[in-house]
Amino acid sequence: MKKLLFGFAVLFALCGCTTSKLVATKPYEDQISSAGNPVVANVKGEINGLYLFYCIPLWSGEPWHPNERDYDTFTNYVTPAYMSRMLDNYRRRHKYDAVEDLEIRRVNRGWWSLGILWVRSIYGSALMTKKTKK
Repeated sequence: MKKLLFGFAVLFALCGCTTSKLVATKPYEDQISSAGNPVVANVKGEINGLYLFYCIPLWSGEPWHPNERDYDTFTNYVTPAYMSRMLDNYRRRHKYDAVEDLEIRRVNRGWWSLGILWVRSIYGSALMTKKTKK
């Protein structure tokens, strides 16, 4: 019984790692995107999830409420599509014109648990731009 309780305690402790985060910084002076549009914000996003045997989602950070420690159970939000949606929601909320130069990177960690529990993460960075009027 003690081992079972310890196992649940470890799972709930790891649950704190299953969040989504979004950080925006000011653009560099005269920064423009690859399409030639002026940059108004540099944005970095992160979505983390806890998985059983790499493929069964237990907890996943919710992309609709970044930075609020919200997560959903048995849902896989650690995908490029949800990262794009999270960045696009930020764009709409701040009334920017476009998300440009999106780069996505995935990281998987599970060796420490002999492949039973995996922490999967997806990181995205993008530029928020205002279109130039022609």
